Amino acid sequence: MNRIRVVFASAILAVFALGISLVVAQTGPARVRAAHVPVHLAADGSGAVVSYESQGVTVAPPVATTSLPAPAAETAQTVMDSFRSQQVPSGFVGNQMDSAPHTVDEAQVTETMPVSPEVVSGMPYAAWVVTYTGLPAVSYAPAPPPAGISCTFVGVMNRATGDWTEFFSSCS
Repeated sequence: MNRIRVVFASAILAVFALGISLVVAQTGPARVRAAHVPVHLAADGSGAVVSYESQGVTVAPPVATTSLPAPAAETAQTVMDSFRSQQVPSGFVGNQMDSAPHTVDEAQVTETMPVSPEVVSGMPYAAWVVTYTGLPAVSYAPAPPPAGISCTFVGVMNRATGDWTEFFSSCS
């Protein structure tokens, strides 16, 4: 009997993680309970995979999970609060932090050239991805960057730990 309860409880958690409405009917007079847990999908809803080949980073739609996120990774707002306090984004995005077009999405990230010791090459992990598009290039040389260059700046936060695992810019 205990095994049946564990299997049933596991099945319910799996259904909740997938965001499926579940109706459980109990025996007895008209007792029906409904529950629904939404799945957070990419903002554009396309489900597209984005690859930043020069950085060895692939961003895919999130996989449903029942694990609890770290406090810094609980919501898009807590992620942005942490993002604003980081030196790298502050140096690149600067005063455009709130005004430039950007997204904050849950995703599954795979890195082939990880810079963080908590990331294993080729192993996907649940993450938050902050993406700024259409930023001007930043030059650290004495000369300004060439005209007409547009950059995308990306920050990746590990959902399980709340640590930033990657910051990079891709310009064209």
